[in-house]
Amino acid sequence: MAATTYVRGGGSCKSRRPACRGALGVRGRTPTEACEDASRIARESGRLGRMFGAIVQAVMLPFRGLSVAFHLIGRLASLLLGFLLMIGGAALLAGPLALLGVPLFLFGVFLTLRALG
Repeated sequence: MAATTYVRGGGSCKSRRPACRGALGVRGRTPTEACEDASRIARESGRLGRMFGAIVQAVMLPFRGLSVAFHLIGRLASLLLGFLLMIGGAALLAGPLALLGVPLFLFGVFLTLRALG
């Protein structure tokens, strides 16, 4: 069995595609015909790759939408919790529990800022 050689340029084959030694190549084809077949196969595989990518994008679209929705719900919940902690910390700051109100207020501020940015 003959080893496969690669054409680097020249002829009708401009990239690295298999070619055969001798006047006739695989299945009685000349190396030029073999290169044309390789070009056709490469074009078809490129089309199949793009089609497969489009199918994957279409299938994954609902899951991506759910992911965005859950992310948004999580951010809004974090924002609400941070705001409530800020209110509770401010209320404790006004009363006799200022030592507990300061960290609670600061934690609420940081949580709110994290949810916004």
